[in-house]
Amino acid sequence: MSNSPLVSYTKLSPNHSGKRNHVIDTITIHCMAGNASVETCGALFANPSRKASSNYGIGSDGRIALYVDEANRSWCSSSSSNDNRAITIEVANNGGAPDWPVSNKAYAALLDLVTDICKRNGIKKLVWSTNKNDRINHKNGCNMTIHRDFAAKACVPTNTEVLTSSGWRKLSDVKIGDEIACADLDNLRITFEEVYDKVEEKKQDTYTNNGLTATKDHRMIYSIQSNKNLYRVDQYKYLLRDGNIIYIPLAGYYHGDGLPLTNEMISFYVAVQADGHYMYDKKVNGTKSYYGVEFHLKKERKIHRIKRILEKIKLDYQVCIQSNGTTKIRIYNQDGTNIVEDICEKYLDNKNFNWKWLELSQEQADFFLNELLLWDGCEAASLYSSKDSINLDVVSAVAALNGVGSNITGSNIMFRSSPFCTLSKEKSGTVRNNRAGEKTTVSCVSVKTGFFLIRQNGKTFIVGNCPGDYLYNRHGQIAAEVNKRLEGEEEVDIAKLISEMTNEQAYQLMQKAELHAKTLDEPAWSKNEGHWAKATKAGIVDGSSPERPMKRDEVIAVLGRKNLI
Repeated sequence: MSNSPLVSYTKLSPNHSGKRNHVIDTITIHCMAGNASVETCGALFANPSRKASSNYGIGSDGRIALYVDEANRSWCSSSSSNDNRAITIEVANNGGAPDWPVSNKAYAALLDLVTDICKRNGIKKLVWSTNKNDRINHKNGCNMTIHRDFAAKACVPTNTEVLTSSGWRKLSDVKIGDEIACADLDNLRITFEEVYDKVEEKKQDTYTNNGLTATKDHRMIYSIQSNKNLYRVDQYKYLLRDGNIIYIPLAGYYHGDGLPLTNEMISFYVAVQADGHYMYDKKVNGTKSYYGVEFHLKKERKIHRIKRILEKIKLDYQVCIQSNGTTKIRIYNQDGTNIVEDICEKYLDNKNFNWKWLELSQEQADFFLNELLLWDGCEAASLYSSKDSINLDVVSAVAALNGVGSNITGSNIMFRSSPFCTLSKEKSGTVRNNRAGEKTTVSCVSVKTGFFLIRQNGKTFIVGNCPGDYLYNRHGQIAAEVNKRLEGEEEVDIAKLISEMTNEQAYQLMQKAELHAKTLDEPAWSKNEGHWAKATKAGIVDGSSPERPMKRDEVIAVLGRKNLI
């Protein structure tokens, strides 16, 4: 049994089962979910601990590599029966979400390689089906399979939360078209992007390590140096096996527009949320008529701080020392301004933080998070406390959008000095969440950036999403093109055709081409430049037939009219 003569690089992997137990009659194409070179992919498959391989690999530069001899069964599709009868091919992606495309060179090389494989192995025709049952059971002549036929898409539990601009939402409640917080691989920049696909909920085994729960094949973003901004991508299971300490990002960087608030106003809102009380009279109809805000304080540092804040923002206040040693500071409505309705409730809802705080700039967010510790927390422990879960939710989101990891436990949220957490080795730190016969309900989303922000049990993480369907959607096209080649119906060689024409035939072809050109509309690039419209207005052309070839006498006429000759 031979290998393809199109191979330009060979790195044989130890990850295979030896001789096949079935004749080769199937093609399985899989994308790398990354722009790996054939050398990089070969190095990954050369690692015995990865327990993965393919027969061939194709880089974005169009080079073809051999990793497992065709005579041997590779470990590619998570199915022994499929790998025994299929030639498996990994193709690099030269772009990320949402499409995960492959380069033109890689696609052309794939067509060449599959055609060659079919010719050498006696596969007369490729048959693709969009019906999974046809593919895995080789019904109706189908002989093209895909990895997802045998391995479910990687997922996280459906009670995982994702961040929207209006709050945290369970994955089970997320719909296609919703905008969630997503991250870029290069710099962890956060943007809110639409969910363009969602994996149907299913039951699978999940594993937990340092609070992060996912299926073992879920895509993860990580670093091997917590102080280096070099991020990589791999499956959860490989990170758990790795001997190095793996760092998972807990937060990213959202470049908010900033709120129209000074630091003193931010301090005022934090103080009101922590220790302020709304003063009001109750009307006959039961509604409240607010007339100010009161602080009832005992600690001298807070008393001095709120006074200084109120003086900075130019709000008059009254101080009343109580018999028990505490101090009441009252701010009444003044200058036609209702303190509660016109000021406090602009960024607070019933004295709790609202979701407008997500738009804080990086500098404002740093000040906000530090101010929280002064009013309702502990600076030494980097701990913020609130009995209202909405405050914890908003603060958790602000932290995650501004490079600060956090973890909610009960009524407390603890901030981390580093925006990373480490994973322990599988044997010592990983917990399987399912006993025999039990599974976790899981799902996942697909987003443009390829990565998104999640929260599990109060702890934030950035993880990968499910790759798109670029190659999947082209399987029918691949089959059609390969079959055309197998049948000898190659595309017409235009240069060869013209060289074999007589002069009369060439002249007739030119006349027909000119007649066709006259019917064509002005191309988009020409419309964008606007020169054709200007020439028409100037009377240089009559505005018709923009695609018709220009004759020499016409060129000379144009040059003359423009006084260029």
